[in-house]
Amino acid sequence: SKERREQAARAGIVPHAQRLAMSLSPLRKLAVPILCDLAHAGSDARAELWRHGAVRTFLGLLEYPEWQSIALNALATWVTSEVDPTFLEEELAKPDCVEAVVDCVDQSDTKSMAGLLAPVLKILTSELLNKIYAHTK
Repeated sequence: SKERREQAARAGIVPHAQRLAMSLSPLRKLAVPILCDLAHAGSDARAELWRHGAVRTFLGLLEYPEWQSIALNALATWVTSEVDPTFLEEELAKPDCVEAVVDCVDQSDTKSMAGLLAPVLKILTSELLNKIYAHTK
């Protein structure tokens, strides 16, 4: 539930989930969905994600085909859920962030592409990100 996810974020789950999400531990299969679900929870959870640099974690997950869709969806939800997404848009507008998203889409196969298009379209509803992504490779 949204309330439990918010409570977990406030209790400090974010850095632990990040560590497991970026590890080779079998617990990664549990940690990634938990971490990505926090972007859907609410403003407290998203504040904790921001505080712990989860944007970079989500971008790191884009390197793994099995996590691309869920990680990109978390970023898209985060961008479109914020009342003032300026701080997040500015982070996602950095060249290395743009490159990570573009490479994820560019290198995906036809089957994976279907799960990436909706989150990319949500990200592009940001005027700033739309302009930046329009001028990429």
